[in-house]
Amino acid sequence: MTQEQIKKVSRVTYFAMLLGVILWLIAIIAPACFFVQKQVLPAYLMRKILSPVCHQIIDRSFLLWGYPLAVCARCSGIYFGVLLGILFYPLLKSYKKLELLPRSYLIVMLLPTTVDFLLGAFHILENTHFSRAFTGVIAGFALAFYIARAIINLALEITKTIASKRKGVVFYGSK
Repeated sequence: MTQEQIKKVSRVTYFAMLLGVILWLIAIIAPACFFVQKQVLPAYLMRKILSPVCHQIIDRSFLLWGYPLAVCARCSGIYFGVLLGILFYPLLKSYKKLELLPRSYLIVMLLPTTVDFLLGAFHILENTHFSRAFTGVIAGFALAFYIARAIINLALEITKTIASKRKGVVFYGSK
């Protein structure tokens, strides 16, 4: 693949990821919006769909118009952090560089969330919605760089595989 093709595939993949993250965040706030409209069944179904990714304890969730989001404060922070990371990705990481960041960066960025969780779990320091969300944003921001690079690399590999299989194949009507 040429550098231009790599750049094109990377950009298309990037914008698909950005759209996916935005849709995910909409899904998180959708139940509260449905509840406001007195549409209980869609609200319940959206919460049920997202239940495998979060415990959804209402006391630990942000409220929108008096109704809980579909995920807790920490998960909300993580997903919002992923959005921020995806938005900043092209500014901080070149499409041309295909290698992942060192794992040590990820570990460092996950430490605040881990410490916040452990302090609360051992009743040393009560964590709050703000501490859960803030440390989640840090973790999500870091995760975005690993997720984005992995998905872009996967898209490039799939594109290379498809292109290599098409080479030498003469389609009906082509020269």
